[in-house]
Amino acid sequence: MDWDDDIPALPPRVGAAVELERAAGRAATNLVTHVEVNTADVLGSSPDNPTQRLMRVAMNERYAPELLQWEGQLVEDVLEKLHQQSQMVEYLQSDDSTSEDEHFRMSYVQLDMERIKFQIRSYVRTRLSKIEKYASHIMSEPSLQSRMSVLEQNHAIKYRQLFSAHMNRTVLDNLPEHMRSLTEPAMITTTVSRPNMTQGVFIYATEDCGPVRLPEYAH
Repeated sequence: MDWDDDIPALPPRVGAAVELERAAGRAATNLVTHVEVNTADVLGSSPDNPTQRLMRVAMNERYAPELLQWEGQLVEDVLEKLHQQSQMVEYLQSDDSTSEDEHFRMSYVQLDMERIKFQIRSYVRTRLSKIEKYASHIMSEPSLQSRMSVLEQNHAIKYRQLFSAHMNRTVLDNLPEHMRSLTEPAMITTTVSRPNMTQGVFIYATEDCGPVRLPEYAH
């Protein structure tokens, strides 16, 4: 991955002190370079950069009406690189040879790390919001269930159970017996929320795809 060149491996705790100082200096320089790369335009010229891919995935999830595929591997890769970067920052901060200027530059690295963590949390919150809003619809469609992670599937199952119990206790138990089922076609039509697949969305092409002809029914 691209970050392997940006974030060096942790310097060994053994060896000559001068080598450790040199390693710390190189690490600080590379970390600052990494910040400059990560804070580039999300739609810039490095589409394979993990942070840019994460931002595009989060943006797509936020503006798509339906639940998209969970990008678990990408999230794991970003979290792993954040962990490595955090270890490197801790090492440099504990090194007495780290200069004041390097400490100042590392604050930018930490700020960038928090920005990426916020993006991950935003991505997860957006997905959970959709799962809870469309839980019954999602759990009735195997193709949608396959888009979720295992944790999301468990959350959807439990949320649907809680919602059904709440509906039974507060509404359905007070209705005539023939109207108490949430699985009846008439009830499914009126009570199950579904995403609006006809709403408009904005599309930004990240590469030249040539002329595109929209369907006649598109507006």
